[in-house]
Amino acid sequence: ADTCRLKCRADRCTGMAIHSALQPQTKRARPLAVYALQVLISHTFSALATEFVFTSQGFAFPAVFGAVEFACFALLPLLGTLLLRGPREARRLLAPRQAGRISLCGICLAVSHGAGLAACTRINYTTAMLFGAARLPSVMLASSLLGASSPPRAAQQAAVCVAAGLCTFGFAEHKESPHFSSAGLALVAANLILGAWTFSLQQQLLKRAAAGAAKVASAYQPSREENDAPASSPHVEQMMVVQYTAGAAVLLCYAAGSGEFQAFLHWSRLPARSGPLQEIAPVVCGAVLTACGVRALLCVSEQFDAARASTITSL
Repeated sequence: ADTCRLKCRADRCTGMAIHSALQPQTKRARPLAVYALQVLISHTFSALATEFVFTSQGFAFPAVFGAVEFACFALLPLLGTLLLRGPREARRLLAPRQAGRISLCGICLAVSHGAGLAACTRINYTTAMLFGAARLPSVMLASSLLGASSPPRAAQQAAVCVAAGLCTFGFAEHKESPHFSSAGLALVAANLILGAWTFSLQQQLLKRAAAGAAKVASAYQPSREENDAPASSPHVEQMMVVQYTAGAAVLLCYAAGSGEFQAFLHWSRLPARSGPLQEIAPVVCGAVLTACGVRALLCVSEQFDAARASTITSL
């Protein structure tokens, strides 16, 4: 009887230990699943809008598309904060502590995203998305180089295998793709390299800002649990406003300097087209949908790491 009692007590203690060990993981897995669902839904519908724009007859203005998209990404969190929290909080979004590095992040993001959009005009849209989904190994490498995180070797090997499969499938698309060029592949490669570095830099900046805020908060709330991640972080909104404002400025300057903006205005005023505002409307609709996913990805980078954010974008 004593042996049975001791065994039951040991089993009960083991169960409690397993429950306490799994509880933090469950708490962390729930927000990750919610963020992944947000990205999956928003990017699914925004991809339809993007494909509609790039398959329009005569559309070849990726810089204009990117500038409008980035402007929406910057304005939406600013307007949301202004309406929900007031002008004082909205002004704080415009002056983060690491504005210079965040702006650099936005410039690299503009070049990376611009290269990806330009690739869509030279290779099949589906092919470009397949190659873009193979970003995870480069993100892991960039995170290790920047000292942001060091994923396990098994995770790195699995990521390389998935990327190799996606790239192989993408190369096979040239047999059926209406247009497939080496210049498009070079642009996709530039998108992957710069995108990986930007993902890792975003993680580094967000985690540094969150760590500083946690130190301040711990002085007032010493009983706060480490695993209870905040539901909303102002650092994410700050990064969206600053980096996408810088990115939109870069893309707009390029479009104006290269003549692409003037060509877009001429194209949109042709008899077969509907005018500049009407042609931009699908881009704005897609950007509004994408902004929800972009914010969720930045939250994943802040609360988890860039590798998980890159994995979610590959879904």
